[in-house]
Amino acid sequence: MARVRNRAITIRLTEKEYKLLGEKIEMSGLTQQSFVINAVMGAVLYGKDGMNYLEEIRNDVASFVEQVRGIATNINQMARIANANKETITESKVLKLKSDFDLIKKEGDEIWRSLRLLMAHQKVAPEHVSA
Repeated sequence: MARVRNRAITIRLTEKEYKLLGEKIEMSGLTQQSFVINAVMGAVLYGKDGMNYLEEIRNDVASFVEQVRGIATNINQMARIANANKETITESKVLKLKSDFDLIKKEGDEIWRSLRLLMAHQKVAPEHVSA
């Protein structure tokens, strides 16, 4: 079912406000109507730079998850080999795993730092503010 928009509004802005609105709309890459509707609906509106930053974070998280999966696979393979051959895992293999986990932890910390920075710049929509 198509959404019908049958209400129109007219607002008056100062020259400075109008220019600022135009700049924000241009930065968002949205049409004026889409920009205003998204703002009214409480959407967080990012400029192109903000979207690029979010894309970088998404890629970092995807890489992080892939590395964790790889390490988990390695551990599982080592456990299978050790069990099948009745062997113990060598100290060098354990140290390699520790090194891998340390790298993953460092990358995870960087991702969390980026997310905290991003979240610190967000504003709470009025309907979510407690009185």
